[in-house]
Amino acid sequence: MKKQMHRLLSLMLSLILVVGLIPGSLMTAHAAGTDYTWDSGTKTLTIHTNAGLTDWTSDATFTKNDIVKLVVDATVTDAVGSGTASFEEAALLETVEFKGAVTVAVNAFYNCERLLTVSFAGTSNICISAFDNCYMLKTVTFGGATQIGFDAFSYAGDHQTDGMDKIVIPTGFVGALIRL
Repeated sequence: MKKQMHRLLSLMLSLILVVGLIPGSLMTAHAAGTDYTWDSGTKTLTIHTNAGLTDWTSDATFTKNDIVKLVVDATVTDAVGSGTASFEEAALLETVEFKGAVTVAVNAFYNCERLLTVSFAGTSNICISAFDNCYMLKTVTFGGATQIGFDAFSYAGDHQTDGMDKIVIPTGFVGALIRL
């Protein structure tokens, strides 16, 4: 009996050691819980809840400069990109998808130089300078009624990079103060 317990314990310890040697990139996506998920393979941050808007900033496995794609689920109702959870100057960010009604905070994505595509699935309120200086921005798609603050897309798709390719505006568009 004692010998069997010793073998079982040895086997369990061996498994723990082997699993500990597997690099994080070979494991499934790092799931920080129900508030947000980080996929280190695709470099995608998905925010699931309002708490996830700020909780991801304390995750030691990545920073905003590692994010290539940001997805904000429809369940998020607080302003995206405010305070310390701003995506301002996120070095690798290329794609942002808002799955539901959203408010994008002032300067939330300011100077995201690699940002190419932004899509809004629902009603949107885009605050002042939210996407200011996103020089590479090529496509913005609005899926619902939208209010756009002054200079929200100022210098986005700047003339030095041939400007934006496409802006999709739906029926129900409320109005805008835009300088493109």
